[in-house]
Amino acid sequence: MTRIDSCRIVIGSAASYNERRAAAFISKYVRIVTGKNIETVTDDLPPCPPEIIVGRTSRPADPSEERSRDRVWERVSFTEGGSLYLTGLGLPPEEEPPYNTAYRLIDDGCVGTVMAAYSFVEKVLGCDFLNEAYIPFPFDPDVSIPDGWRDDLTLDRILDEVPDDTEGPLFCALGAGSDIMNNRLGSVIKTRGGKLIVIDAGRTGDAEHLLKIIEKLWDGKDGRPVISLWLFSHLHTDHYGAISEIASRPELRERLRVERFCHRLLPAEFYTSISREKLSPHAIRALDIMTHFDRYFDGCRVTQVSRGDLFEVDGISFEVIRTPDIVKGALMNTNDSSVVYRMTAEGQTWMLLGDAEWVASGELLALSRDRLKADVVQVGHHGCGNVSKEVYREIGARAAVWHVSERFFHSESGEALNSHNTGVIRTRAWLRELGIRTENEYVLSDHIFLTKLPMEIK
Repeated sequence: MTRIDSCRIVIGSAASYNERRAAAFISKYVRIVTGKNIETVTDDLPPCPPEIIVGRTSRPADPSEERSRDRVWERVSFTEGGSLYLTGLGLPPEEEPPYNTAYRLIDDGCVGTVMAAYSFVEKVLGCDFLNEAYIPFPFDPDVSIPDGWRDDLTLDRILDEVPDDTEGPLFCALGAGSDIMNNRLGSVIKTRGGKLIVIDAGRTGDAEHLLKIIEKLWDGKDGRPVISLWLFSHLHTDHYGAISEIASRPELRERLRVERFCHRLLPAEFYTSISREKLSPHAIRALDIMTHFDRYFDGCRVTQVSRGDLFEVDGISFEVIRTPDIVKGALMNTNDSSVVYRMTAEGQTWMLLGDAEWVASGELLALSRDRLKADVVQVGHHGCGNVSKEVYREIGARAAVWHVSERFFHSESGEALNSHNTGVIRTRAWLRELGIRTENEYVLSDHIFLTKLPMEIK
């Protein structure tokens, strides 16, 4: 263990804006937690461990060979030689883009270093700075960096991650995926008797990862995994991409059997001409695949759900709470065409909002309020846009699960914390004001989330 107040912060002599911002952020919160200032120097000075080395430097363990333009939102943190390295894995553009807008964001390729600083302050210093309006910061002069501490967010690590426990009943939700800076939604549920249920899926590049999770949860049973029930919410690529990819590629499709696929997809003209949002031909191809899922999976029963429908698999049930109506199509974007399900598992209720937004919000509030009550809520639309605070109040959940990337949860544009405002800032505040404690809030930004059912609520 290395006491943090014995360290100094080191940045490169030509450190970028975001690298300087990351170092200043760490310095600020070290002062808040320990009551002491620690020095910030440049790498012109010789190494003098212990150091907290931030961003690109000339220090010996700097991972310069791992950086690329494609890895701007990836990050690594590791201890070596008595010091801690915190750095992003991106690079700045080779050429400055032409100046054709006064509102272009800063892009120095180093925002991953800022994300590494955020993670360090949250996980090592114990500062919940995103909730500083509601939760006091700790004071701990002795706070230390654990020996061998490592905290990475890389695409390889994410797409290799599988559950470390397969004893059901379980809820396994996917975190950040193949598009590491954006969101995805997909979950796999294992029943007490070992049957599998899937909700949505993730992006096209998440197909192999989803299959690995399904195969791990199938847990050595004979034959291909069987999906007893596959529930689908709406036609956005972070929900349908992996489904479409698996179904359309025989070498992936043959690794599964699907018994029932449930959706409430609207006619193609909703997505191409009626909706406020026009989708691509890729989405329309996925629409055809999912509405004819039985063409791809022999014996699969395809069901277009209606409000009030109830599906049950081995003691876990799903009630259809809301379905979209094309009559309101001109008011809706694709998010608002989400099907909303309420799951009951092992005596605990979960409200699964998909990406429901303002039209769905009004329809939910028009229902009998007892239909909305749940113990756990899947935060709508990754916390962006979203249903109203009144819907969350009526749900009355004591725990929340966020399918959200690190970038979106921190509302980070590459310029400042909370500078990328998609509604997540507001949703975080709503949950605090409605009484959901942070220890019952599960944010899947850098990992898969696995919980026994029923989930323990503190």
